[in-house]
Amino acid sequence: MPWSSPSRLDQSIGCPASCVLPKAPDVESSSAQWGHEVHAWKDGKPPTKRLEKWLAEGGYPANIRETLWPGGEHEVILWANPDGHVERLYELPEDRSKVDKWSMFYIIDWMAEDGLVPHLDDLKTGRFPPASATQNWAYAWAYLRWRKHVDQVLVSVTHWPRYPKGNQPTRVKSELLDREQVMAWWGGVVIPAQRLAQGPLAPYDYRPDPEPDGMTLAAEWPNANGYCRWCRSKPHCPEMLHVPKETE
Repeated sequence: MPWSSPSRLDQSIGCPASCVLPKAPDVESSSAQWGHEVHAWKDGKPPTKRLEKWLAEGGYPANIRETLWPGGEHEVILWANPDGHVERLYELPEDRSKVDKWSMFYIIDWMAEDGLVPHLDDLKTGRFPPASATQNWAYAWAYLRWRKHVDQVLVSVTHWPRYPKGNQPTRVKSELLDREQVMAWWGGVVIPAQRLAQGPLAPYDYRPDPEPDGMTLAAEWPNANGYCRWCRSKPHCPEMLHVPKETE
């Protein structure tokens, strides 16, 4: 499997060890299942029965999909190899375990190239909009590496939570990004995290001071950014093991 993905990139940057440690099986939540249903409908598939009911009860106009995403293309797949070369794919490999670990897939929810500036949009159906713009910056990087003649790209998030019913979708985190700033961010933030994951991992050598109760967790690692609580590598992470308090 690739070392990271746009949606996991914040965690990969905060804790490069999470890119290489074994992971517990991913159990899909009901919220994630709902998100998949909405995304499939956005891409042109018929709505499921519960989604059809939700759209009707919410009073959404029949053309809301076309209003939110006029024209353009849905589910655009870009793939970056370890050298940073980006190309477009028209389907994902059946077995991603055989893909080079240091490559990455970028599945852009919607791409429009018919305006003055290309527009990439990401649909989020969770209760709150994303706190970070990292995922969209990753999409911008892949797009600009693919479209080498383009100097700017507009990125945004369409936030459409399930509740309350009838809540109107809003477009948030819209940013016009320049090629130079995106490439500088990637080289200064993402590449160092990837190199840490590829080489000796700093988290393995770090042990924070013990808590008063004699126990300590990796969440105190300064760069973990609070991801330890939900990390699927928790059962295998040396930092998440309890560290006994040293006796005098």
